[in-house]
Amino acid sequence: MEQHTEAAGYFELLGFRLVDLEPGYARLELPFRKEISHSGGVVQGGIISTLADSCIAHATYAALHGNGSNFTTIELKVNFIRPAQGKLFIAEANLLNLGRRIAVGEAEIRNDEGKLVAKCLSSLMIMERPQRDNENPATDGGTPGAG
Repeated sequence: MEQHTEAAGYFELLGFRLVDLEPGYARLELPFRKEISHSGGVVQGGIISTLADSCIAHATYAALHGNGSNFTTIELKVNFIRPAQGKLFIAEANLLNLGRRIAVGEAEIRNDEGKLVAKCLSSLMIMERPQRDNENPATDGGTPGAG
């Protein structure tokens, strides 16, 4: 699962840290840096949205057990509760449903004082895992795309 985070180059760029990962659950942290903020020391809303989206994506990845399925966000709704001010931002995501084609997850972003900064709801489309040339669906995992 560490490979999944390493493949996301923006993690390093934005300063995201993966703290906890279990099937259907993820926790990410983002330390404050002036480069991701605007006036008044408020972290830019797009960064907070990306943190929430990434956290839900990691919870989904863990729930799929890294089975090779690809997925992508198809809907993202973020409610900003208060300005994103603080020294550290903690995102916690839980998967609400994992279907064959659609996953639904939610995330909360809190600052280092525990105050709710944003609440996010996301839908992700799960795409068929590409069948490898040497795989036989009848013996190597059942129906293609059922994972």
